[in-house]
Amino acid sequence: MQADPEIHGLRFTNEELSEDCLFLDVIVPKSKVGTTWVPNDSSSILYTNDELIPGNLGLLDQQLALKWVNENIEAFGGDPTKVSIGGVSAGSASVAFHTLSPGSKGLFQNAIMQSGSPFDEWITYRQGEEARTEVRTLAKLLECSQKDINEDAKLLQCLMEAPAEAFIENIVKVGQELGPPYILQPGPSVDGVFLPNDALSIIEEGGLNGENYIVGTNGEEGTLFAFHAL
Repeated sequence: MQADPEIHGLRFTNEELSEDCLFLDVIVPKSKVGTTWVPNDSSSILYTNDELIPGNLGLLDQQLALKWVNENIEAFGGDPTKVSIGGVSAGSASVAFHTLSPGSKGLFQNAIMQSGSPFDEWITYRQGEEARTEVRTLAKLLECSQKDINEDAKLLQCLMEAPAEAFIENIVKVGQELGPPYILQPGPSVDGVFLPNDALSIIEEGGLNGENYIVGTNGEEGTLFAFHAL
């Protein structure tokens, strides 16, 4: 789902809210390289950490896009052996998680991470029951019946039938219902599929993907939030 352009009163984009967001823009340069930019709002937020709503769905979407790039970029004049992925903030954290995921191995050679890592304090690794509580709380805010909330199949159906606008409007209220933080933070799950272990363990075991890395921060990036606080 494309993020609400005025979420929390901040205008991040002029785009309209839309669920039609699973697409790639292909820009053809003169040089034979390939760069995939990961947007800021593409991490997983809600999941039950089981078969009902598996974790890391946003990251798996990105991984599928990287597979498409590897299979098709040559037709656009690109080189599948020279693929770089990059992102800022949550997008940067997503890039970092691809350097840790076995399923992303070989899909890129270079990673650019700007102001986001798997060790940021806003990255949360939710466990099963905690994740389920968040989903049920959202379902309650979306006015799903208690019967639907208690039955997995009906719970999922109610969530899928909710309008995108209502989903975004109420997801920021889940934290208020459960206590601080007031907004659910994007975060992965150690699901044994996308992530076999936590980030530190994978790094210590030498499981990094890619050959070259650029890691840094962006100057004055916090001014957007400082303006909102004034």
